[in-house]
Amino acid sequence: MLRPRYRNSNRPTSGETTLSNTTSRRARIRDRAEQAVIANASNAAARLISETAHDVRSPLTAVRESVRLVHDGDLGAINADQRSVLSDAINQCECIEHLVGEMVTLDRLRTGLPRACRSFVTVSSVRKSVDRTLRPWALPRQISVVWDGADDPNLKIFADPHALRRLIVNLVVNAIRVTRDGDCVLIELRRVRGGEAIKWTVVDQGAGISESDMVQIASRQQSLTGGEGLGLMISRQLAAMHFS
Repeated sequence: MLRPRYRNSNRPTSGETTLSNTTSRRARIRDRAEQAVIANASNAAARLISETAHDVRSPLTAVRESVRLVHDGDLGAINADQRSVLSDAINQCECIEHLVGEMVTLDRLRTGLPRACRSFVTVSSVRKSVDRTLRPWALPRQISVVWDGADDPNLKIFADPHALRRLIVNLVVNAIRVTRDGDCVLIELRRVRGGEAIKWTVVDQGAGISESDMVQIASRQQSLTGGEGLGLMISRQLAAMHFS
């Protein structure tokens, strides 16, 4: 009669242990190889996006300023309907310019070049900058951007105002995309940590995001609206800059 190697029949034999360890090592090597391929492809795509953005910037500026000349009447009188159409064209140019800026920012953030230049700034100045930047997205669809908790003119924060503006604008633009025409997007500020910090929240009336979708967005840097999640990726890095 053959006697078992171990009294506990569930305990693996040495051969089973070796096979398990080998399989585990192969899985880890395969995972590292896949991550390396993804990282290389991501870096190449980011460089291509940045280079393309630089090439687009100059002709885009020329188009926008040419349209502005006509809009302002420098090349002759125009009627109200013509001015309205030209205003829409200028707004769309500014939207594209913002996207181009995000493409350039993506490569800079990827290479770790930018650093947060923090100082004490008023929330009201950040609000004005954000509202001005959001007009091309919000006005054509009659979407209101409502602020809650940002009325105190003396309220100050220690932050990089430019990075903070881009962060909020990115989040609100994503919110506008899922908001119906004529509705509103809320930017809420609340004191936390006994008043030592401010929590910024962007609230929209979209369908919402499930926990599984949140994991997908975080891991794959994808949005749920068919885009590649560029704004979301940049928003995360802009927020992380403030803790560097």
